[in-house]
Amino acid sequence: MKVKIIIFIACWSLLSLLQGQMKKVAVFEEFGRPEGIILGNGYIYIQEKTTIFVYNLKDYKPAGKFGKEGEGPGELKINPFGGPMGVIPYNDKVYITSSAKVSIFSKTGEFIKEYKVNAFDSYYPYM
Repeated sequence: MKVKIIIFIACWSLLSLLQGQMKKVAVFEEFGRPEGIILGNGYIYIQEKTTIFVYNLKDYKPAGKFGKEGEGPGELKINPFGGPMGVIPYNDKVYITSSAKVSIFSKTGEFIKEYKVNAFDSYYPYM
């Protein structure tokens, strides 16, 4: 019983100490229901449907957004039978796997190129 009381007091003291040091770092209000978040290339990438919101990792300020629904070059399409799109930041590029293609964008969202692929396969950049 004494051990439980000591542990409780220690945890309470630690939480009280940490509560005084916590602060709000960033508020992201541009989107409603994000489906994915990933860090890379010095940015935070937050995916909501076919839109990718880009935030600077140093100061959490918006750096832009890209992506729109469609089947043309630079457009993204959600696979109706699969999970969310894959957003993979790697080597100063962002690789996005959407229905039947892999699209490559610059780290801030400028379209570079795309490859047509099987809609039911998963693709990741060779690392």
